[in-house]
Amino acid sequence: MGCLAVGCFGALLGRIAVAALWIIGWFDPSKIGFVWLLVGFLFAPLTVICVGCVNIYFNGHWGIWQIAALVFCLMSDLGGNGSSAAKSRRK
Repeated sequence: MGCLAVGCFGALLGRIAVAALWIIGWFDPSKIGFVWLLVGFLFAPLTVICVGCVNIYFNGHWGIWQIAALVFCLMSDLGGNGSSAAKSRRK
């Protein structure tokens, strides 16, 4: 239940979730460095939470489902809003 709550909170408010999880020490066992946390906080908060979950809950083992979750998080973090510049110019 706790993981579901963290996931939902992270999906809605990624940067706040990363900051809160860093403050309470959740990332300490995952061995994610401060620089990566800072970069993740700025650019890809869902990806940092995904990497932390894999490192903590799966002991760093990257299987097919973990990689699929990472790709989904990267697409969510780095994806655009769905409109292209060429489409905007045509209007």
